[in-house]
Amino acid sequence: RDLERLDLEFMLADLAMTERRLERLKGSGRHGTPAEREAAEREGRVDDLMVDVEGHVAEGTVSSAFAVRAGVLITPPLSAGILAGVTREVVLELAEDLSLPVQERPLSRCELREVDEFFVTGAGKILVSVDSLDGREMPPSRPVTTSLRAAMGRRIATECGVSLGSIAF
Repeated sequence: RDLERLDLEFMLADLAMTERRLERLKGSGRHGTPAEREAAEREGRVDDLMVDVEGHVAEGTVSSAFAVRAGVLITPPLSAGILAGVTREVVLELAEDLSLPVQERPLSRCELREVDEFFVTGAGKILVSVDSLDGREMPPSRPVTTSLRAAMGRRIATECGVSLGSIAF
């Protein structure tokens, strides 16, 4: 299944992550709980974004979150209690390779209304562009996401020793 062609809809979870919950997430090697993921799917969404106790975007229930605003890649810092995902780290490396400006900083819910692109990463989904974010349709042009997806495909092909044409995500 080609995830790039799915109509991805993300909503911000109504709950805020508590300090206790953040500690559990960091120690368990998982993002949100299965119940949160199932609730999103039941309501027709691929995932929900979690917010921290200060109302900043933290991560999806099973994914890392990235926004692009005015050509700058923004992702929450690890100090926000998010998981240090392998795919997240590769995206940051690729952004550096592509000379993309990156900011690891808090991202407020209000700021989501102003982002130009939004995507999520994870071991199972690799890098997927989000079409609808908290009820807002994202612009169709996504040059930063497109560049990072292409770079990710090249990285996978090179490291796995396969042709680029055999990579589908």
